[in-house]
Amino acid sequence: MAEGVAAFVSSFLEPLRAAGGTLSITVASECPQVYTAGKSKGDPNDLIELAGVVGRVAGALGATSERSYLPREWKGTLDGDVMVERIKARLGERPHEHLRVQLPRASEKHHNVWDAIGIGLHVVGRLAPRKVFPR
Repeated sequence: MAEGVAAFVSSFLEPLRAAGGTLSITVASECPQVYTAGKSKGDPNDLIELAGVVGRVAGALGATSERSYLPREWKGTLDGDVMVERIKARLGERPHEHLRVQLPRASEKHHNVWDAIGIGLHVVGRLAPRKVFPR
């Protein structure tokens, strides 16, 4: 899995590397967090595997840094569906970005793609809630 992810991302980086520029690559991920039994979804052992995949991807890409965020750090306590709508709204500000989203066939896995995009938007400062001030 890590090799596939690294190869996919590398396909976007190759033109930049070929141009001879210096690349600084940061791999951003969600830090695996085990919740109490009542809030937990799935097998907590899967989180250990995820951490390993992130490390292998960072190594394969030659990442210069890695940032991990707890779920609460990047999305707060918002309901998952509300957060997905916020992420879609941010991508809607730049329509060409929305065209690059590729969701898996299994709809129960869509939230993983939206979370990954949300973490990326958080890293570049585009996910924070917008404040509206009355005039």
